Amino acid sequence: MGGDLLTLYKNRSKFLKILINLNSDPVFKKIKLIFEPGDALLKYCGFLLTSVVNKKIVNNKNILFVDSSIWVSSPWGIEKPIILNPKIKKEKYEVMGNTMYYGDCFGNFSLETKNKGDIIIFPGFGSYTISNFRNFHLYKKYKEYLIIDKKILQI
Repeated sequence: MGGDLLTLYKNRSKFLKILINLNSDPVFKKIKLIFEPGDALLKYCGFLLTSVVNKKIVNNKNILFVDSSIWVSSPWGIEKPIILNPKIKKEKYEVMGNTMYYGDCFGNFSLETKNKGDIIIFPGFGSYTISNFRNFHLYKKYKEYLIIDKKILQI
């Protein structure tokens, strides 16, 4: 069982009760479970910082185009972006990635007003983002940085 198992089961206590109940099942009891905790430990240690490269209104809908691709780097899903100032008025946006693939959509989010050059921060990019990276359109892998002792180092 992989580390993302914890994401699938948001109610962890309910999930643990299910595992305990399964352990008393005569058939399931004989099955050995192995947990690979990668995603559970590292997912929220990384963030994707992506810049708005274009903003359009299409059919009365705000569309933001960004300089990264959800399809290339995280096809399994995305967390809601981090809002740095919750008191600022929000607008609804559909955020699109930078490939020509129609499914390259980060999703619909309420964000602070965004313009070309603004940054959007997505959490949950700490594990498997680089190892699952697709070399689509010959894009280069994202730059990775590490913060140690208040210093930012490129990996």
